[in-house]
Amino acid sequence: MPRQAKAVAALALESGWLDGEVVVADDNGIPNFQLIQNAFQNGDGSNIIYYLFDLPYLNGMDLRETQSSSGARKTNGGDVTVFRGLR
Repeated sequence: MPRQAKAVAALALESGWLDGEVVVADDNGIPNFQLIQNAFQNGDGSNIIYYLFDLPYLNGMDLRETQSSSGARKTNGGDVTVFRGLR
């Protein structure tokens, strides 16, 4: 998954825990487990999307107990919510 690794690296995090999942969506945009299995089996990551939906630890800060009422984590005065579709 070199493209996904490059996208994560582009976030330029000093350190952190990334919580997410990789998926391959079907023609309707629904994640399909068989398609992700096929992608890994065939060595074709072109349709793999990494959904990063939480950042519980960032640059030395434990953010697990710092959720706002919306569920977004607060850090340095901003919200860290969802990084969608890292390809």
